[in-house]
Amino acid sequence: MKQIILLGFWLLSATIMAQNLVPQAIGKVTYTRTTTLPGDMQYNGKTTLFFHPERSLFVHNNAPTNSKVVNYKELGITGSVFGDSTGFPILKLHAEKKVWFKDYIPFTGRAGIDIIRDTFGTTVWTIDPTRTRTIGGFLCEKATGHYRGRDYEVWYAPDIPIPSGPFKLGGLPGLIMEARSTDGKVQFLFSGIEFPLNETIKIEMPPGGYEDTRNYAEIWTFVRERCKQMERDAAAQGYVITVGPPFETIELNTNN
Repeated sequence: MKQIILLGFWLLSATIMAQNLVPQAIGKVTYTRTTTLPGDMQYNGKTTLFFHPERSLFVHNNAPTNSKVVNYKELGITGSVFGDSTGFPILKLHAEKKVWFKDYIPFTGRAGIDIIRDTFGTTVWTIDPTRTRTIGGFLCEKATGHYRGRDYEVWYAPDIPIPSGPFKLGGLPGLIMEARSTDGKVQFLFSGIEFPLNETIKIEMPPGGYEDTRNYAEIWTFVRERCKQMERDAAAQGYVITVGPPFETIELNTNN
């Protein structure tokens, strides 16, 4: 009987320890995401960053939950918008410099959304401590940096020493409270903060299928090559077509 009781206690302790290995958010920031990019407009609206010193989780609260066809009248074309019931989350592991995020990958033959790996915190920021603003009750400093084809101006809070922010932005010695691209096409405006957090949120990627063979940069190359191959196949049959992502998105390339 003692052995059974001890074994049961050990299993219960192991279960509790395993659950405790997943950090819980200590706070959250909400942003209003606004873009003028047709390829990303479906994500506009409320977004939330749940944060912890070790990791953070960014969620698009207003992203479509179901896939649908959208008519872009101003462009004279139709396009597919893919949905995800978990809000296309972006999980950032701060010390490991890793990102896992949900997205749709064309040409894979798989229906639905995949979880893709990426790198985190690669932006080289220039900090200007003389430029300050108070956002959400926190004194913030200005920083500028370049991330995948766009220049950004951000305001971060040194008093919240967590190197994360909206979307895939991060790597500063404080939480990014607001971010804008200098071309005016992307902005994450501060909406609110709850710190400490009064709800229990585990910072982990929701269940889903993983793209295990390629990272973000390799997937970008894969899709580009498949587009070119379709153009070559059409040309061999006497047709001239252009195949590729029809819309500009936040990430213009795979470089920093």
